[in-house]
Amino acid sequence: MSVRRLWQVLIVAQDVDAALATYETNLGLRSMGCAQGEEGHIRVGETTLVVLRPDVAARRLPGTEASEGILALCLEVDDLDSLVERLRESGVQVSGPGPGPEEGTRAATVAPEHTGGAPLLLIQRV
Repeated sequence: MSVRRLWQVLIVAQDVDAALATYETNLGLRSMGCAQGEEGHIRVGETTLVVLRPDVAARRLPGTEASEGILALCLEVDDLDSLVERLRESGVQVSGPGPGPEEGTRAATVAPEHTGGAPLLLIQRV
């Protein structure tokens, strides 16, 4: 039961296209898999920056507050159930596991008070 990698950083922006343009123009990164004005993806090594419009973020992650900025860090794990059990035994508040934000994934959310304020999703590919 280990963390495999930082899988995604979810970012909320009112103007997704402008945010993507900033990454492309200023950092030389290329966007991929974009839904015009709603969602864009930018690969940085093995990690994907996912820029979402607030309403899209709210649909993808119900129960989270989607204001501009970083919405969540997503860690890919190899055994979600065991990790969630271990965290709960340690007194860490975790919701889930349940369906993940993408097809073929399962997810659990670690309460921000246990992560120094950073929203954290644990994701397992199934």
